[in-house]
Amino acid sequence: MSEREWERELTIPAGRRDEEGSLLFCDLVPELGAILIDIHSKTIPELYPAERFSPGSELDYITVNYCRRGRCELELKNGEYTYLGAGEIAIDSGQAKRGNDSFYYPTGEYSGVELMVSPGGRWQDIFAGAEDLNPAEEIRRRSERFDRPRVIPASEGLTQAVEQTDADVRGGASRQVVLLDVLRFLYLLLDAPIEEERRREYYTQSQVAIAKKVMEILSEDPAQRYAASELAERFGISETSLKNYFRGVYGCGYGQYQKDMRMQAAAGLLAQTEEAVGVVAQRSGFSSQSKFGKAFKDYYGMTPLEYRRREKIKES
Repeated sequence: MSEREWERELTIPAGRRDEEGSLLFCDLVPELGAILIDIHSKTIPELYPAERFSPGSELDYITVNYCRRGRCELELKNGEYTYLGAGEIAIDSGQAKRGNDSFYYPTGEYSGVELMVSPGGRWQDIFAGAEDLNPAEEIRRRSERFDRPRVIPASEGLTQAVEQTDADVRGGASRQVVLLDVLRFLYLLLDAPIEEERRREYYTQSQVAIAKKVMEILSEDPAQRYAASELAERFGISETSLKNYFRGVYGCGYGQYQKDMRMQAAAGLLAQTEEAVGVVAQRSGFSSQSKFGKAFKDYYGMTPLEYRRREKIKES
């Protein structure tokens, strides 16, 4: 997208939507970098560089992640997992694992902005004698005493600031303008309740593994219906626990996910094949065409045949 020397873009192979994603790196100054993330897959391949920007070789930096859409798995060094959702900001001053194998996007869709801030270097020179005005050091000070990353809701001001940063980068603004955007965001972050204790769910490795295995089972065949109690018994846990693990990882209820999966599978068959509606209904897990027709119209606001006609018109 850009040939500016302080930007570099990586294309991420297509995932669930057969649509390529991208990582746009912005090396603003040696102590501050940003990544604009827009991907359609559950993982980032090895082409994602281990050295994501250039804040010195010691990797003494904090990360600030803003999630615009989707979910991001945060794997903590203590073995726990938590999940960043849309409209949330995570501040990590060393509590979470870093590296290619620690990035996982459960829904296969993620859009957001990541900042990497190294508090040392020129920050100390700039704010000598006025350390309380150093946003990088102050953010680290407020977050590093906790044993988990700080996750807070993004205020309207923080959301506007990060969206302005994204718009300026993609709109071709100068490095100086983008740098000012990021600094404004960091100063606004200082007004956020970084140290406020909030109720948040954390999961063990085995709990996450169960949720992911359940997703794998459900995704194998949309026509197959699994009661939550059936799968819970298979894993030796309660039905409530299974549903809680699943919602925690994927951000939606067990039943809602099955409904979404069947409807999306049906829409794909209607758009990409000439199969009769009755066959599509059966392949999507419905016992009758009439039940399928009603469920499809409730979900998409039109009948299966209307949907097929619309998709054909789009292709023509």
